[in-house]
Amino acid sequence: MRFTVWNDLENQGINLIYSKREYSLQAFRSPLDPAQPFNQLDAERGQADLKRRDNHLGESCAWFNMTPDSADAGRMECLTPDGVPLKVDAWAWGGDGEIYTAAEFKRRPVDLKEMLPPRELIEPSAWGFTVED
Repeated sequence: MRFTVWNDLENQGINLIYSKREYSLQAFRSPLDPAQPFNQLDAERGQADLKRRDNHLGESCAWFNMTPDSADAGRMECLTPDGVPLKVDAWAWGGDGEIYTAAEFKRRPVDLKEMLPPRELIEPSAWGFTVED
């Protein structure tokens, strides 16, 4: 599971990756510079277009290598034009890969409460942090 929140107005955000073997939380903040119209998270991910198209659940998607500079692990995602991953193929050297495929896909208005990740993934204590008032 990957959960990303990016605030375009402040040019900052977080990226959470969670699977059976991986647990990663990244925070990024980029300068508000019109000469660099990209956010740090996109630059960090460095996705490469694989020039391969697919169709899943009635939606078209394009395959991207999400880790083009990695030699010992990889992640490919089939993304809709607006960035929704419909298929994910992740692997690491010396281990079994994980393949995720969307089972259902609906476009509808969504309340912010529905987009929050499970509390145990964003609770500071789950990451070994203590929060003091």
